[in-house]
Amino acid sequence: MKIKALWDIVRFDHEIFLAIGVLVGMLLGSATNELPSMNTIILSILSPIFIGMSSFAFNDYIDLSVDKRNRRKDRPLVRGDLSPKVALWITALGFPLGCIAAYYVNVTVFKVAIAYSIAAFLYSIWLERVPIVGNLYVASSMAVTFVFGNYVVAPHLSDPVIMFTAMALLLGFGREILKSIQEMKGDKVAGRQTLPILIGQRVSAAFAAYFMILAVIVSFMPFIFIPKYQGNLYYLIPIIVADLLIVYSAYYGAKLQRLDKIRKWSLYTVMFGLLGFLLGALI
Repeated sequence: MKIKALWDIVRFDHEIFLAIGVLVGMLLGSATNELPSMNTIILSILSPIFIGMSSFAFNDYIDLSVDKRNRRKDRPLVRGDLSPKVALWITALGFPLGCIAAYYVNVTVFKVAIAYSIAAFLYSIWLERVPIVGNLYVASSMAVTFVFGNYVVAPHLSDPVIMFTAMALLLGFGREILKSIQEMKGDKVAGRQTLPILIGQRVSAAFAAYFMILAVIVSFMPFIFIPKYQGNLYYLIPIIVADLLIVYSAYYGAKLQRLDKIRKWSLYTVMFGLLGFLLGALI
């Protein structure tokens, strides 16, 4: 069994971002910017990682025929590097482990873990075929890690967490719409009614660009309104880099160009966004 195939089916690069997102959520949610005990940190990180791994593996299992039509050679099941049974084993182990880890943190994060485990299952078997709703779920699956981390250390959401969650949600929503444009061919054959199929590629691309530009606008709000970030260049400089990547992605997305690159660019955007919020909170 190839290590790369396992890495690909659980999208472990995404899981790394989930872990960082939880840590940032903890720091931004804490009134003193102090982290909890090491055991709590480990359990809090493992929970979304396990749930994320299962979500991706189960989705690959359900979407195998569609991915073949879309020639998704980045999917190990399509390449034949892993059998569908492996995806089911990952699914069967990951969801329970993720929820158990959350149970030993606190009740609130346990509820979040249960909710997103159910949502991930529903997405693969149903919500993925519902226009806009499915896109929103995928966008929220990254954004919710900051909320998750916040609830590890505090019972209420902090303003920075709300802002960054909104930014990540808007960016992720736009990115997912562009992704659905890429996958139109296979979705049509599968009988799915995605947004680009319903309203066309160009209108969908403009719709995606609109939400991505909204993310840029939201990113400046902490610099103006939140005391910890007001006038903070340690926050502003990484955020400007992130915003330039967003604008670049929105521009080419609206023109239906370089769609295969935009998904990767958005990961760099999240990285610089995380860096900005983290430096702004600590310095």
